[in-house]
Amino acid sequence: MRIGPMEIILILLAVTAVVGTKQLPKLGRAAGQAANTMKENTKEFTAAIKAVEDEMKDIKEMVTVDITSEEKE
Repeated sequence: MRIGPMEIILILLAVTAVVGTKQLPKLGRAAGQAANTMKENTKEFTAAIKAVEDEMKDIKEMVTVDITSEEKE
């Protein structure tokens, strides 16, 4: 199901009728701030996951080295 230009126009008209033309810029600003906050949180979450992955790789390498050195003895 695709949203065409006519549906977008109807949605914008409905939002304008409900919110009012004076409140529309505030609504847009709030939506933009929410999008920016979500974007920042996503970056932080991705960085945290990457840090955990890197730590897990380091631990795996240490365990592999320990097992390998014990087998040689």
